[in-house]
Amino acid sequence: ILTSGSIEGVTVANNHIYDYGQQGFNDTIEVLKGAKVDIAGEGYKIVKEIKGIKFGFLGYQAWSDTKELRDKIKSDIAELKNSGCEVVIPYFHWGIEGQYKPYDVQVNIGRYAIDSGADLVLGSHPHVVQTLENYKGKLIVYSFGNFCFGGNNNPTDKRTFILQAKLNFTNGKLEQTSFKVIPCSVSSV
Repeated sequence: ILTSGSIEGVTVANNHIYDYGQQGFNDTIEVLKGAKVDIAGEGYKIVKEIKGIKFGFLGYQAWSDTKELRDKIKSDIAELKNSGCEVVIPYFHWGIEGQYKPYDVQVNIGRYAIDSGADLVLGSHPHVVQTLENYKGKLIVYSFGNFCFGGNNNPTDKRTFILQAKLNFTNGKLEQTSFKVIPCSVSSV
């Protein structure tokens, strides 16, 4: 279903990835690799060349603002930048379910990722849309809401969105980004 929907990469960093233990995690990784779907999170990083520009994608579970998490974020972003990634995008699984505003852990970690060199920060988990923030000229999306969620076929809040990003480069360097939010509504049909 992922490849039929043109999904090329996923993050496996979420609170359900170990619901079936290590074997379930291993099976998930094996299936994704077999389908040639790129993987981020839980130790995996995606490096992908798009139109001659290297992009790096990271995935994290971010439930607490800890030194260990901050060190990992900073070193992962530096590693990707040092390997030639012009754009690094971390995706965080974080936040409190049902809350429409991000709480301090999300805000602090999201801003820390930008301060550490991230070019765009994305997030999910609350199952509702949360605010977007322009931080130092870079976008933080705290929660997309539910776009597709097998855990509830009729969520109370059906609002979600697609984020369309346009990145402009000059001589291989990111010069400008612009974004378009495309509102959507979850449906069971």
